[in-house]
Amino acid sequence: MRTDDNMSQNVRDFLEGPAASLAFPRTALVDQRVSSDYLELLRQPRPAVDNSLVCPVGTLRELQISEHVRVRVYVPEGSGPWPTLIYYHGGGWVTGDLDMHDLTCRLLASRSQLVVVNVDYRLAP
Repeated sequence: MRTDDNMSQNVRDFLEGPAASLAFPRTALVDQRVSSDYLELLRQPRPAVDNSLVCPVGTLRELQISEHVRVRVYVPEGSGPWPTLIYYHGGGWVTGDLDMHDLTCRLLASRSQLVVVNVDYRLAP
């Protein structure tokens, strides 16, 4: 099993390697009213759910890759090696975080026998 430092470096190498050449949009045109309504909806209190009870995984790690990028790594139960899925949450660089997509990533890891790397990145101001 890799140490957190090795895993951090591997994810950093991937993000700075061939994936860095992918053309991601730098801006998104979003209607301000729709955007603010959606953000307000996200701020509403939701019932607390312990995702670790709903869908357990073998190992869960959070790593700080850079100043603005964190990842949460979900490793399924059992013995690998497993393929890896890099999961970038949606939200148009405006909304979304690691917690919002935690259950989805847990389900992917446990039911598909994948290591899932959930990327949390800096959102637009």
